[in-house]
Amino acid sequence: MMFSTGVKLAGLDDFIAPSQECIKPVESEMPVKSIGKRGEIRVDSAGGYSEVDKDGFQVPLRKAKITLNDCLACSGCVTTAETMLIEQQSHSQLVNRLRSKEVGEIVCVTICPQTVASMASFYSTSMSDMTGRIVTFLKKMGCDYVFDSNFGRNFSLIESAEEFVGRIVSTGDEKTPLFTSACPGWICYAEKTHGDFILPHISRVKSPQQVMGTLIKICLSKSLSVSPDKIYHCCIMPCYDKKLEASRNDFSTNGIPDVDCVIATNELLVMLTESSVSQSYSNIEAESFDCVASLILGRESCKYDVNSHPGSGSGGYLEYVFRVAAAKIYGVTHPELSYVVKRGGDFQEIFLKVNEEIKLRFALAYGFKNLGNCAMKLKRKHLNYDYVEIMACPSGCLNGGGQLRPESLDNKSHLSSVTQLYKSLPASDPPDHHMVEELRQFLRTNYSNESLFYTQYHAIPKTVNPLNIKW
Repeated sequence: MMFSTGVKLAGLDDFIAPSQECIKPVESEMPVKSIGKRGEIRVDSAGGYSEVDKDGFQVPLRKAKITLNDCLACSGCVTTAETMLIEQQSHSQLVNRLRSKEVGEIVCVTICPQTVASMASFYSTSMSDMTGRIVTFLKKMGCDYVFDSNFGRNFSLIESAEEFVGRIVSTGDEKTPLFTSACPGWICYAEKTHGDFILPHISRVKSPQQVMGTLIKICLSKSLSVSPDKIYHCCIMPCYDKKLEASRNDFSTNGIPDVDCVIATNELLVMLTESSVSQSYSNIEAESFDCVASLILGRESCKYDVNSHPGSGSGGYLEYVFRVAAAKIYGVTHPELSYVVKRGGDFQEIFLKVNEEIKLRFALAYGFKNLGNCAMKLKRKHLNYDYVEIMACPSGCLNGGGQLRPESLDNKSHLSSVTQLYKSLPASDPPDHHMVEELRQFLRTNYSNESLFYTQYHAIPKTVNPLNIKW
């Protein structure tokens, strides 16, 4: 079984249950001779399992393979996916696909800005320079198109704001708070731990990764007159849990996944250092992202200007939804953005006051401690917020589990560098981004908004056997 060399068993401190063995069963191929009554299970020095009956007859047991879908549902492991047996989600899969690409196949890669910021900090260069070098490297490897995930985030932010405003207008505060859904670690925790109780409070809007998957596999394939199964779509993300998100059955159409493979930032670094295409980083000349909007609209890929969004380093959901809600519900077009920072910055509050009365209460909650506190307070009806931007990783996506961790810098200094680089990108609201409104009009006319940008989540029955817990 092949493991990604970028997947490391280190720094795992986000358990959602006591440490357990994976609860997936082992499989045994029984010999012709029956071994009679079941005996004991033995583990040899190499870690192999055997079943031994009372007469000493020994039958080797074969470990069952665990897919990402299995791991998402079993409730017996930590939320970060780096400890799982990941076969179909590694950089080797992308490399092999590029090497075996057939005529007529198209390989697309989507990169998030948090990954670029981590790489830029590692190489001590700018965001624009790092972007260009990554794009050019991937195209020299054989990728046909390289896109910016920020473009998909535009749609995710717009739909998130409309969803929240619609909920407040139609139900008041009956169904608040509304939690963001862009973090798959949070979604996994919510589905497995709190289930039906908390799911009605989670936004149904797809994450930027899955929005890009939909735009590429459904809209771009149609514009290019190519079957979706002839497009291979890989995303490069700061988080291992994004591999789990891509593997969900909800994010596929007719059995074809919207995102075929997700690799982490540190796996991209492995590709850069191991590839013969990139023997020297400094020899790679810069290119720019392709524009997915122009391709969907039937034009040649035009120049794409890289922008970000105001707010946090995890997408700016809180700030954008707050400003849109203030304007559309209360007519406040330029609300004061004054954050109350708590718990080392991983918990922040912001309020909208109209005539000295608080009308909106928003919060930002990062890390599993804050995440768990929010869930417990909601269950006790003590969570007095309308909207919460929630991420499983402390410090959010810029500090994702798949980001680079240079040995020459302590994590705090490196995170500060990554944050500064991320914030150096020009920031603007989604409607102001290049071709967003034009593409939105096109999509409204030709597709269902619900199918493109919304999904659903499911309560997963708990199957934890207390006997498996290592106390």
